[in-house]
Amino acid sequence: MARAELVRCAARVASLVLEPCSGFEALRDGAGREELAYADYLEGRVPRPSANEPFARLVAYAVQFRTGSIDPQGIATAVDIASSQAWRRPLLAWLGVQLKRAEQAGDSETAARLKRRIDSSPARISLPQGGWMAKKAPRPQPKQIRPDDIDPHHRWDRPLQAPGRTQVDFEERVNFRRLHDYRLARVRAALAHSGWVRCSHSISTTSATPRAP
Repeated sequence: MARAELVRCAARVASLVLEPCSGFEALRDGAGREELAYADYLEGRVPRPSANEPFARLVAYAVQFRTGSIDPQGIATAVDIASSQAWRRPLLAWLGVQLKRAEQAGDSETAARLKRRIDSSPARISLPQGGWMAKKAPRPQPKQIRPDDIDPHHRWDRPLQAPGRTQVDFEERVNFRRLHDYRLARVRAALAHSGWVRCSHSISTTSATPRAP
């Protein structure tokens, strides 16, 4: 258990979340000498030779960052390691360090380039108390239904479309987004005149529950 907590703490350190390893501290009394030494290493108290392996090297650079002994080349190497391994959270963290240093140095061109690289990522980053880490995704909002969504838009002057097994009509492909909005609008219109409350729905099914008295 102590070793598993240390691995978890090392992953957080690699992402520059430089918080105390509280999970390991609760198990410190039963930890072995090797685990205790590694915990002190993560805290930056003692040196330790780094293995020639991407994760170990990234942790080593993070420990240098924690102790203030890292140089710009080390930060750039940490960015390259995280990028080559497709580790998004550590990459964003180290890019954030580069961005902050560029802004402090007044290097607007480098700062703009780093901002574009950060903005192209699926998740933005911020700097909370613990360090650089990804923001949570925004909470999904209810689907807005327009009055026009309940209109099927059929062309009554021609035969009804008959999609085949691949859902492709010979004249027009099926617009699944409009089909979803149309079915959802019909369900909501029916529920508005009933004593039921919608619980969940998909493009093909809807479940509901009676309205509470």
